[in-house]
Amino acid sequence: MISDVQNKLRLIFKRTLLLLAVFFIACLIADVVLRIYGFTYFNPYIVDPDVGFSLRPHAEGLRSNEGMTYIKIR
Repeated sequence: MISDVQNKLRLIFKRTLLLLAVFFIACLIADVVLRIYGFTYFNPYIVDPDVGFSLRPHAEGLRSNEGMTYIKIR
């Protein structure tokens, strides 16, 4: 009786571990593919020691957080 419960728990643990491993590998593959194709996220901000964050000079790109907007910073 106890061995049946242990076997079921062991099987559930193995399947969960396999599912997590497959998910992790799929995320790694997706990351590599996006890097190969040159996909980047437009971030117009840089770290500024005085104010925390500031706009990057001469940054331009397509921003799609709240609608599609092309941004060009002088």
